[in-house]
Amino acid sequence: MSEEVRDYEAMKAEVEALARDLMLLVRAATIYPHGHPQMSTMSQRIVNWAGKSGEEGITLAVTSSELVYCGEFFGGKESRAEILARFLNSRKIARLSLSCTLTGREVYSFALRLSDRAVTGQALAETLAAEGINSVTIAALDVGAIHDQMVEAGGGLDPNAQADVKKRREMWLWLQTESGSPRDMSRVLSSEDFWKTAFEGGPQGLKELSDIFAKLGSMLDRALRTIPEAQRGEIGSKLVKMGAALDSENLAKLVDVLLSDPTGTGEALSFLMKELSEEKMAELVAGLVSLGGDKEERLAAFSKSFLKPDKMLAVSQQAGQKKQQSSASGYASEVWDWVQNFLVDFDEDKYMGEGYRETLDRMASRLQIEGERGAAFGMFEDAEMHLDNVMIGISLYNIKGSESRLAERISERMSDMDSVGILNLLESIDQAVPDSLVGRQDVMEIVFKKVVPDIKDYSSGIRNRVIAFAVRHETEVLETALRTLLAEERLTVRKFMVEMLCRFTSNSTPYIVRKARGSIWYFLRNAVLILGRIRDQRAFPFILAQFDHEKAQVRKEAIRAMSYMGARGRAALFQFTEDTLKSAEERQLARNVAERMG
Repeated sequence: MSEEVRDYEAMKAEVEALARDLMLLVRAATIYPHGHPQMSTMSQRIVNWAGKSGEEGITLAVTSSELVYCGEFFGGKESRAEILARFLNSRKIARLSLSCTLTGREVYSFALRLSDRAVTGQALAETLAAEGINSVTIAALDVGAIHDQMVEAGGGLDPNAQADVKKRREMWLWLQTESGSPRDMSRVLSSEDFWKTAFEGGPQGLKELSDIFAKLGSMLDRALRTIPEAQRGEIGSKLVKMGAALDSENLAKLVDVLLSDPTGTGEALSFLMKELSEEKMAELVAGLVSLGGDKEERLAAFSKSFLKPDKMLAVSQQAGQKKQQSSASGYASEVWDWVQNFLVDFDEDKYMGEGYRETLDRMASRLQIEGERGAAFGMFEDAEMHLDNVMIGISLYNIKGSESRLAERISERMSDMDSVGILNLLESIDQAVPDSLVGRQDVMEIVFKKVVPDIKDYSSGIRNRVIAFAVRHETEVLETALRTLLAEERLTVRKFMVEMLCRFTSNSTPYIVRKARGSIWYFLRNAVLILGRIRDQRAFPFILAQFDHEKAQVRKEAIRAMSYMGARGRAALFQFTEDTLKSAEERQLARNVAERMG
């Protein structure tokens, strides 16, 4: 690899292209195990990229959500790199190396092996070696082996100490093996054994846990949101206990990470702060100041979130007392003096920057839409939300120019908000001024770009609200929804899109039929499913025509869709069962569907 500095955007484009081609190859290998002409093109692009790297080849390190290439991390929401990273992580691959001698046959064989879920980690590495695929090498991810090495490292300790160390390492192991998604993390947080191990480890166990939580960042908040509300309070009480027991230095590091992460909701942080004494709060503030960097901005953000005027005064008094006994307080007198002066002279308006206001807006909207009003950041009212209500009120009175101003306001606000904030805003506008969203395809584009990709993180109640909104604006949503369904790679999102489109009215039938004709088979299959559920008889000829489609998946879906076509559908199914040219399996399926129709 050249030692010259590589342009980050160029590297990102290369990694994204590799991730796209490799994931497409894996998916194609499951459908065409003996190859396909298009697969050769994708394989050759990967070969060309590996060849450009020189004799050293290329190496990608794999985390649970990112790829590491040339020392840079690539991933993030809506990123193909993240999709590939999660996929390779699920196959227990820690590192992937491609030699400059790589061939298209080896790329295809590697993709074919990756498509087999039963072969992962070291077994996959051995399979590649046995098949002579020498230009592709992987380092297996074996967290269990890491854990065993760590336990062996504590072998010289006395039995009681060994037991404590082993418990803490078990806690680490749980988190490391279950950190692939918020839902996986929620299973760990819901385990009584996990929390028992954490608290039995004493100060050292809590320190290790805080370090892991700091690495997880906003995933901790997303994991909490996937837990049922009744159980969430129990886990919150564990976080409250952790905040009170953790020493100020490590608590400050964790608070700094959670407070500065704009993608978090602040729920976990609110629990950690819930029962801190005035003395502990003062020590935490001193710890935040001692972290270095922009201590003024950090403490301003913390003060606005957690220090109401009476609490701020109490912490300032504690800082004055600690200053007199700095040797026993754990922090230098200069730190306490700075804290006291900052809090005494604190002026919130000075720090109400645009970025801070946007962060609070995101946090407030996410908490509000999930109904979590109890775990808030101490905010009483958001100025931007107040302005939203003012613009809506003006529109209700039909003041000249109010419609255009509201339209501009919607676009402006959606560009700054996260997914749940957007849904919250649009629902309030939809309820007050429903006509304001008529014809706003641009708004629906943003909804499908920002709201729909996060759908797997939401409860069924939130998903139903997204569906209800889409159904109310079927005309504006239809084109964007079908385009998203055609291009979407994530199975969870595709299933949600199909569920949503099945709720549309028969008005959408002609457009769906027009888009499905001549389309790729998996989109056509979904379109047939949707048309059947809509129950529009106008779709009958189109569904009937799919009985002769080249793909068995499409033919079977057309058979199932006939169950919604009434008497015509039943007659078509009986005719299908009598066609001896059809496969026995499909004829039996048609017979079963017809019998269920009665």
